[in-house]
Amino acid sequence: MKKKNKDTRVVERTTAIVAVIVSVLAITISVIQSERQAQFNRQTFELRQKSLSPLLRIDYDAFINDYDGANLINAGFGTAIIDSIAVFYKGDLVSHTGKSNNIFKDLRLKMVEDGALTMRDKGCYFDVFTFQNNTVIAQGETIQLFGINKNCSDTTFFISCHNFIDHVRISVTYKSLFDEFYSLAESNK
Repeated sequence: MKKKNKDTRVVERTTAIVAVIVSVLAITISVIQSERQAQFNRQTFELRQKSLSPLLRIDYDAFINDYDGANLINAGFGTAIIDSIAVFYKGDLVSHTGKSNNIFKDLRLKMVEDGALTMRDKGCYFDVFTFQNNTVIAQGETIQLFGINKNCSDTTFFISCHNFIDHVRISVTYKSLFDEFYSLAESNK
């Protein structure tokens, strides 16, 4: 009977050791699997963020809605939220969204001051569009910043405006829906 009891203890001890080894292996595999899942989730989130990033660009000399001028285009795959815009002329700051609600109106005033806007006859005019912080630009959307009406028959006015615009630089800071900030600084040269 002692022999049977001894054999039973050996079997029970072996079973217990195997159970502990299997348990340790199961926990190890679970930890490794959860680490891999967390890494996969991070990578997927980062890829999703990058694939939904906005990409703003400024297009000059594109006729949109009867205006030849500057347009802000979201060429990315995500929504852009404007944080700030600044307009420079010959390197000097003309206006920014912290100073004025209509920075492009300030640009038009600078054009008058510079002598680029002296004539308003023959149906010619330089128009500006209201633009504010937190303006949302959806994927593929275009927003006009300023422009000369395309029906202008006065070439002197048209050339004068374009010569002025050649010295304009626009700087835009914007963010994605994920609060990632981007910057765009373009000139018309």
